[in-house]
Amino acid sequence: PQPQPQPQPQPQPQPEPQPQPEPQPQPQPSPPNPGDGGSNGVPDGPGNSPNGPPGRVGNPNEDRGNGRGN
Repeated sequence: PQPQPQPQPQPQPQPEPQPQPEPQPQPQPSPPNPGDGGSNGVPDGPGNSPNGPPGRVGNPNEDRGNGRGN
């Protein structure tokens, strides 16, 4: 009997390597900004930061109030 020839295995195609997505840099939180102080005896304005709460009422004897932004 004739020996059966072994079938040649078909080479598997290599899959295309997928490009890795670039990592997105994390935004750095902004440092707190001091709020603008109110002038003599009037309520302080909001802070320079958009998240800053309004300041307390200024002392008439002080040039600026005590307001601080976030």
